[in-house]
Parts: sequence; structure tokens; C-alpha cells
Amino acid sequence: MDQSQEPELDKTADRYALILSRPSALFSSTVRSIKSAEANHATDGILPKELATNISYFLFNISPTLKCTLYKTAQEIHPEELSQLSKLNLKSLLNLFSASEQTAILTISFYFRHLKRKLDEGEFSRLSKRLLTHMQLGSIIGETIKYIGIGNGMLIGALAYLSHGVFALADLKNYQEFRRKIEKDKKLFSSQIERQYFNCTKDDLSAVLARNIGFGLSASLGIAKKDPASSPDSKTVEEILCWKMAASMIESFHETNALSTQNESGEGYLPPEEVESLQQSCFAVLRDGASMTWPLADRSQLSDEVKQALNITAKVDQSSGIDETFEGEESQT
Repeated sequence: MDQSQEPELDKTADRYALILSRPSALFSSTVRSIKSAEANHATDGILPKELATNISYFLFNISPTLKCTLYKTAQEIHPEELSQLSKLNLKSLLNLFSASEQTAILTISFYFRHLKRKLDEGEFSRLSKRLLTHMQLGSIIGETIKYIGIGNGMLIGALAYLSHGVFALADLKNYQEFRRKIEKDKKLFSSQIERQYFNCTKDDLSAVLARNIGFGLSASLGIAKKDPASSPDSKTVEEILCWKMAASMIESFHETNALSTQNESGEGYLPPEEVESLQQSCFAVLRDGASMTWPLADRSQLSDEVKQALNITAKVDQSSGIDETFEGEESQT
């Protein structure tokens, strides 16, 4: 593919992303390696879980925070498989997750915890509730549409509000004025209003956050809802359109609990009965609030038995390259 033909990501969004944090080399190289393995070794678009685990094991192993988060995520999205493990250790736990789920956990965890420690506490509390709801809607839609998958669904859902969090971090007063404006208009998002206040959109910023932590150009362009160039290879077009479709579907369900549009056939098509089932599942989240809270996980929620099985200790070897701000006070609790 001639990448020079592809549209570029927004330069203003580039500058916003640096306000939050540029991912450490260890995080970005791990995500990039998994995504590269998916591109080169996946069968029917699916990378064997064991191969993803071999790549991500080192990073998860040196981070008590990530191990805690991983266990909490397994409780929420793979509870049956977790309960059936004959022996709990980090490798068996990681093998419960697909490659896209592992990269979603790494990406969301990194940005979420940086945002939590830097953003005004009250604004973070308000924003995180919507983030968790949007993320869970993404996981439900991804689980229903296998071509999207739970991992990519969670990622796209979370990035939307992580981006809003970065806007708030850059200028809290400006963001609060923006938030009141879209709430008055009964909207969750508005590209037009976002541009008025921030000179870029949350889609632009989501794409840059994804790229900075190791996602490729096709995924980033799709997250930004960019149209592919006129004549790249068909696989690239398919990937861009898949990410773009997923982002649009998640927003549509969160705004209206319905699909605004959908393909008449192909990977994104859902028969009417599945759309109805999806609506019921999404409505339950919108009505009751998110039950998926794994980004908020901390080790106080784990039993001593689980901590011992996963070798979760209070000390973090900073020479290993783990991000100090990411680990933060979590390593002291």
C-alpha cells in the first residue's frame, strides 16, 4: 500500500495527545508487535491466543496494576472460562483473551490511569461513568458482530471518552462549557461543536491515541472515520471501513439505542431479530449503568489467593521500563 495516498491524521490532535502522555516504549512496542503478528500470522483474521500471550507476557508480568486489571477483566468478560481454569497463573489467564482483547486492555489501562491521576477529580468521575457505559456498549456490539470483536468494541468505545478527557485536561473551563453545550443540545458527541471548541474532533484524537500506542494506519484512519484512498489494496479498505463502521454503530446505540444505518449484507449486516436483541442488551446498560468496571480495578479487590497465584507484589522494578506514572500509587497499595 502506498501510504502517501492515505489521508493524514490531524496535527492538532497530535498536540492534544501529548498533553496526556506519550506511551512508554514498552507499551507501544508490545501493542505494535501484537498488531504486526495479527497482520502476518493470523488465520481468518484471528491470531492464536498463545502467540499474543508470548508477546504481551513480559509487560503484564512486571506490572502489578496490569495483572490486577487482567484478572478483573476476565471476571467480567470471560467468567466461565476463568472459573474452569485448572490452574491460575499469568499465562493461563492471558490465554483467555484474544489478541485484540489484550491490546484493548493495554491501551485503555494506560490512558485511563494517566487520565485518572491528572484530571480534576469531579470531572473524571462524571466522564468515567460515560466512558464505562460507552465501552460496555462497544463490547456488546463487538460480541454480536464477530468481525468487530469484543476487544475492538471496548477500545473504540473507551477512546471516545478518553479523548474528551484529554480535551478537559487541556482546558477544563473550555471543556465544561463544551459539555454544557452538547448536553443542552441533548447530544453525546458533535464533531461540529468539538471543532468549534478544540479545533479537532474526538475521532481525530482517538485515532492519534491509538496510533501512538502501536495501532497501524488502517485502524487509526478507521477510528478517525476517514474514508480510505481511492485505490489501495482491498484488505486495507476493509480494515478501515470495519473500524469506521464499529465507531459509528457504538455511537448510534448510545445516542438512540438503535442503528441509524447498516449494511444490507456483508460482515456488518445484522438480521432484524439480532438488531432487536442487541437493542435490548444495550438498553439494559443505558438504563442500569455499566456493570463493566475493569479499568477501575485495584488489588484490594483481589483475594490473597489470587494475588499469590499471579505473583502480585507491592514492589515494581522500575528498571524494567514500566511507566512510573501508570503504576503510580497502585504499586503502593
